[in-house]
Amino acid sequence: MQSQQFRNLPNVNSVLASEALADVAGNYQRELLVDLVREELDLARDGIRRGEDAPAAEMVAEAVSSQLAGMTRQEPRRVINATGVILHTNLGRAPLSPAATQAMLDVAAGYTNLELDLADGRRGSRQARLQTLVRRLTGAEAAFAVNNNASAVLLGLSALASGKEVVVSRAEAVEIGGGFRIPDVCRQSGGELVDIGTTNRTYLRAGKPGPGRTQPVGHWRRESAWRDPGFLGFGLGLHGRDGRPGRSYGKAKAVEPAGGGPG
Repeated sequence: MQSQQFRNLPNVNSVLASEALADVAGNYQRELLVDLVREELDLARDGIRRGEDAPAAEMVAEAVSSQLAGMTRQEPRRVINATGVILHTNLGRAPLSPAATQAMLDVAAGYTNLELDLADGRRGSRQARLQTLVRRLTGAEAAFAVNNNASAVLLGLSALASGKEVVVSRAEAVEIGGGFRIPDVCRQSGGELVDIGTTNRTYLRAGKPGPGRTQPVGHWRRESAWRDPGFLGFGLGLHGRDGRPGRSYGKAKAVEPAGGGPG
């Protein structure tokens, strides 16, 4: 019975000649269509092994047509955010303002001075404009922008903590969207992860370096990325002994993601 179903499978040419593909075949390279048909036939063979019947040529063609529609559909698409979460990572976080959108449209359709210094005609840096604004906004000595906080944490720790201890509250050694794991990023940066405190409370005094230890680098993530009501009293660099916010312990450097979360 199963062998008969395998014999009933349509061949590639019969699928390509089906009505579902005949109208669109001229819009795509034949090699692409053949590959897609063969993939669908492989799936059909798997189905036969599970006891299913062989599909007709038209059914295979319709499946290929659906694949083509999905490949050519504009992505990402507009959706309605009904989650109640304004800055939703899976939904693209914050929508751009009309002014920002228009500014992108104004330059996206042509060439720009992305890495060109118009003053002297030489090659410039795409970071130059942003560095000036971020330094002015934050008071930092220098600035460098990347497109996600995972990259920012890795670069920051690589620059400040390679070969040093990275103090992380035990409650903050978390994994967040897409496999971003704080312990892994610390190790990849060349730092030595030192977890302190407990899962629900960590105080600034816990990060004090002991005898023979170098000044550590502190890291914490923002609560919007991962929140548990039991964590509210914690944070190396977030709360000192008096409960007021603090950013460092002695000469220890602190690294904090600047966005809403590490992703």
